[in-house]
Amino acid sequence: MPNMTYATLPNLCNFRFRGALMYLEAPLSRITAPHLDELHIVFFTIHPTFSVPHLLHFMSTSKNLMFRSAQLSSGDEGATITAYPHETATLSPFSLRILGVRLDSQVSSAAQILYVLSPVFSSVVGLTLKYQGCGSESWVAQRK
Repeated sequence: MPNMTYATLPNLCNFRFRGALMYLEAPLSRITAPHLDELHIVFFTIHPTFSVPHLLHFMSTSKNLMFRSAQLSSGDEGATITAYPHETATLSPFSLRILGVRLDSQVSSAAQILYVLSPVFSSVVGLTLKYQGCGSESWVAQRK
């Protein structure tokens, strides 16, 4: 069995990823970033039985990623989960976007991700659900 190398990146403040989920989980399983301030991820189509346990671990090791407000947006281009440090914040330190899936798959994928990441979202007190579809009326449901 090969010896796995683990790394702590103490100065990493911003991490961005765009690609297939399987290419994100492997590096995240081997790094920690205790001073991470921003995490932005864009996934292409996700398999219905995907898993993101290393994403949870990676986010949990950061002392700076704390959220009080979140938004789940869904539409023709994909779904986006955005989180904010407080309810009046306009800049988001966390976003996760899922591209190229049907609405039912978007909702299912977002629910799976939020379930897995629930420990880092446990302090969220404001949640906004938003849908913007082509040729349809937009709607917003907010619970505080």
